[in-house]
Amino acid sequence: MDKNTLIIDCGSGYCKAGFSGEIDPLVVIPTTVWHPISNNMITTDDKSSLLFGNKALEAENGLLVHPIEKRKIVKWDDMELFLDNLFSNELKIKPEEYCIFMTEPPLTTKSSRETLTQLLFEKFNAPYIFITNGAVLTSYGACKYSGMVLDVGYDSSIAVPIEYGYPYSSCIQIMDVGGKDVSDYLSKLLAQKGYEEKKIKNSINMIKEAHCYIEDEKNAKIKSDNKNIKITKYNLPDGTEISLDKEKFIAPEILFHPEMINKTLGGVDYIFCSALSSIDHTTKNKFEGDNLILAGGSTLFEGFNERLKFEIDKDFGGKYKNRMNFINIKERKNLQWIGASIYSLMHIFKGLCTSKEEYNNYGTEAVHNKCFY
Repeated sequence: MDKNTLIIDCGSGYCKAGFSGEIDPLVVIPTTVWHPISNNMITTDDKSSLLFGNKALEAENGLLVHPIEKRKIVKWDDMELFLDNLFSNELKIKPEEYCIFMTEPPLTTKSSRETLTQLLFEKFNAPYIFITNGAVLTSYGACKYSGMVLDVGYDSSIAVPIEYGYPYSSCIQIMDVGGKDVSDYLSKLLAQKGYEEKKIKNSINMIKEAHCYIEDEKNAKIKSDNKNIKITKYNLPDGTEISLDKEKFIAPEILFHPEMINKTLGGVDYIFCSALSSIDHTTKNKFEGDNLILAGGSTLFEGFNERLKFEIDKDFGGKYKNRMNFINIKERKNLQWIGASIYSLMHIFKGLCTSKEEYNNYGTEAVHNKCFY
């Protein structure tokens, strides 16, 4: 199916879409839909007035919708509008000519999968579809078939143990903190210094990615009380100069201490250790050594790997010292999509797809016969 397979990795923050066999997605856009408001009424009928992706984020005086929140599709009507725009305007293809391969988060409900199946077959007339666990695809992207995936996403983070391509669903751990929370907290810290949030809104992610980093815990505490921190300058598009000092490491610290923003206790190290501790001791060795896979843009912060190793070692009382080696893949922002591209080239892939004929004969439940998680 290769070139006739369209891969869509749609998350809370971004949608990545492209074709089987490619090393990178063709399109990467924010998963957002903007509706204009007229006479205090939200416009939904006129599709030409809707905005998507970056244009939606930049628009004002309307309703901005995120169809996916916390790894779940929560606005199905807007999800349909988003996919329609993706096919028609971003990719410029006819979906009825392609097998549509979509990723889904771990622990997705059967009812959600069935609703997506119905949407793809009935609205977009796909001839074939394939839907599978995104964490498994992340492991394929890292060329590993067993291991621990730690994915720090847009608005949540998740730890998933995988053995020979199957996730240990009962051991999965999730934290409702991700890259968006770091951006929001950074914006708040800068606002406390007197900068207008409206001015820095569209640049906050670039500021975060260019200048934020993870400190080790001891230095973070010392530096947060130190007024003599090296200042970094950043110029906004309108010429406004931003000065950054301790917020460069305080903002991403919430990934390890989410209680700083009044969220749950225990950070990414906690969900990692909790997932690892839940695995049967006879198979636990498969999740050590070089089988630790990081994914998501926030794992690219300088110092993230070293801090995570330190915290894991501390949480386990030194048991795993020098036994935790994380796979460093530069493309880990797109690792799930890359894994899907690899997966779609396997000789068994065609037989795993659900056809329109099977859907017509058995309804939405047909998808479960070929979706094993």
